[in-house]
Amino acid sequence: YKLRKAQLYVKAKDAEKAAAEFDSLTAMHPDEGKFYTTAAEEMLRLKDGARALRFAEGGLEAARRTGNRDLEGHCSELVEAARRAK
Repeated sequence: YKLRKAQLYVKAKDAEKAAAEFDSLTAMHPDEGKFYTTAAEEMLRLKDGARALRFAEGGLEAARRTGNRDLEGHCSELVEAARRAK
């Protein structure tokens, strides 16, 4: 539910509320990489590089903590994209 709510805020171009929902979601599920990558991608879509970078780096931490190499690669790409978007 929170993921969909955050995506609706993105659709409405409300980066502040979307980021708050994504923060809440990642706090509830700190090892779920999909939430970090989705949050980073949506923040990039809103051209908010700083928040995208924060979510991508959080996903990178989760990937390393859980040993998920696929997620680590995806998050590394998102970190680079977010740094370019800043």
